[in-house]
Amino acid sequence: MHALVVGATGFIGRAVTKQLLDAGIIVSIGVRNPSKAKKIFDYELLESIRQIDVLNNCIPVHDIDTLFNLAAVVPDDGIDTKKSLMVNALGTYNLLRACQEGNVDRFIHSSSMSVFGHTESLPVSEAHSLEPETEYGVSKGAAEWFCQLDIWDDLQRVVLRYSSVYGPGMNPNQVVALFIRQLSCDESITVYRNNSSDFLHVTDAARANKLAASATLPDTFIDFNIGSGTERTIEEVAMILQAQTESNADIEYLYDENPSRFVFDIGRAKQLLGYKPQVSFSEGIQDWYENTNNPGTGEGQ
Repeated sequence: MHALVVGATGFIGRAVTKQLLDAGIIVSIGVRNPSKAKKIFDYELLESIRQIDVLNNCIPVHDIDTLFNLAAVVPDDGIDTKKSLMVNALGTYNLLRACQEGNVDRFIHSSSMSVFGHTESLPVSEAHSLEPETEYGVSKGAAEWFCQLDIWDDLQRVVLRYSSVYGPGMNPNQVVALFIRQLSCDESITVYRNNSSDFLHVTDAARANKLAASATLPDTFIDFNIGSGTERTIEEVAMILQAQTESNADIEYLYDENPSRFVFDIGRAKQLLGYKPQVSFSEGIQDWYENTNNPGTGEGQ
């Protein structure tokens, strides 16, 4: 297999690239900034580093068997919604078209729990309708709808929809990294104890990608929910993080009148991919904290 990982310098992209290389797969990476990639990866292990802009129609994939799309932009104070929508949705379309024209065998797309919006029942299965409630969710939902189109002929399309991914290199403003940073500085935090989520270690997200590359699948399009399969309250998360950081900070626990709860049904991934999460939340936090200079900033990677 010759794999191309687009977005390889991102949080999950780095982990996917590492696992593919460790498995002996021939890997090329597609990035906007090759100089950044050369600082992150051992160039000798890679087949090539390709400068790829997903908004550009010229995307070199003619020699690729499997393409992993991990290119994504989250709108924030420095990035507007239009750019996020363009990269996440139109960029996915451009990659799909390039794969079709280049006779690529398989397209593995990274999506997000955000496409579901408010969930009607738990655990959330793949049958749940896509009803995004955020700008990011809309952009990722549009990308999934592009993947579902029949116009891609024999291109095998796999959507991997992640729950709350955490681990080395994550966005420092996401809840786990933010809490660790605050608790490490003995800063008090406020927690809605009855909210919950499904927390997925980044190595398990990467493992799902590796499995999806070689699995025998029943349809030309198929989607998978990739999570831990365990609902964890934010109160429990705060307690684990406080114990790991040995923080003396105060934690104010509140109740949310309209609690947000989330957990994935990962049965389809278990059955068809052989996927099974291997890193528990407490183990993932301990390893991350002990082997990173400052887990709250993503430094030390």
